[in-house]
Amino acid sequence: MNLDPTTLQALSNLVRSGQAVPVQVADVTLPKITAPEKWGVASATATGYVVRPVAYPNPADLRAAGVHKGDRVPVPYLTPDGEIATAMLWPLVGHDPVAGWWWAHNGWSVAHPGDIHETAAPNPVSPDLPYEVRVWHAMEGLLGADYVGSASAWETAAWCATSDAATELADAFVTHRTQAPKWLAAGQDAGYLRAEVYQQVGDNGGARRIHRADADPARPTYSPRPYGEWSPGRPTCLEIGPEPTWSSTDPPRYELKAWSASDGWRSVGWFYGRQDAGIAATKLRIGAGGPYAYGETIGPDYPRAWAHDWTQHGRCMVSRHPDVPYEEEVALRAAGQDV
Repeated sequence: MNLDPTTLQALSNLVRSGQAVPVQVADVTLPKITAPEKWGVASATATGYVVRPVAYPNPADLRAAGVHKGDRVPVPYLTPDGEIATAMLWPLVGHDPVAGWWWAHNGWSVAHPGDIHETAAPNPVSPDLPYEVRVWHAMEGLLGADYVGSASAWETAAWCATSDAATELADAFVTHRTQAPKWLAAGQDAGYLRAEVYQQVGDNGGARRIHRADADPARPTYSPRPYGEWSPGRPTCLEIGPEPTWSSTDPPRYELKAWSASDGWRSVGWFYGRQDAGIAATKLRIGAGGPYAYGETIGPDYPRAWAHDWTQHGRCMVSRHPDVPYEEEVALRAAGQDV
């Protein structure tokens, strides 16, 4: 793509000055049936960027807006040593209520390029869990060019009782790749690229960041425990305990507990789904070279789920970490334990 040197110089001067790069939204009438998220395509001008809204971030809507695979927009930014560099980014932008428009290519703020945009803090879930672990999950490839579906986004990974537990979990999310990327666009990385810990400071969703960890592009890929490997001696978590006092109508009801020989069982955090707790167990490398040899996910007990009766009767163990191989399952059942 040919670059207008005048436009590039003007944008570079804006970034160098420390000012927010202006964003103007074109007046476009969209269909009544439109994605709940706001999407648009950005073009560079000497005074900032112009965003043309689109109904959906898919190839058809992007082509209708004049955008084709391979198109790129110049985005000057300040490097850590204070120099101006220019990234060539896919024109698709999303909108965040707090940060405004952001580049789908890498999560950067359009107004403040060079870093992943921020987002709003969620409402607290419990006074017993004041620490939120928040992660930036970057999808592989370019939305609307290489694939359609989920976009890169900030996610609440867990809620924790202590800052130490939250910090340990945040660091674990960015230390290893779960799998090696197969198709990345130029200037892109994928997976969990940033993890932050926020401490709730009020009852209305106010929070302050107390920790941030960024992924190294050269981080190693996670090596799982060999399938079927069994080390006898898995301890059982006997003290399940009650749920916290919830202040949310949609609380995280799955608790991950982890065991080490030195400290025994401890609570890692609370998660919105059983799978989310399993992802955290993988990131902590439970039973696969991490600080914990074993773990369990404790969740709601629905004894009549088979009859579509979702009345909760306390809590129970719903998953073991690492997975239980067949030989161990036989031994556990012979000992009268649930698997």
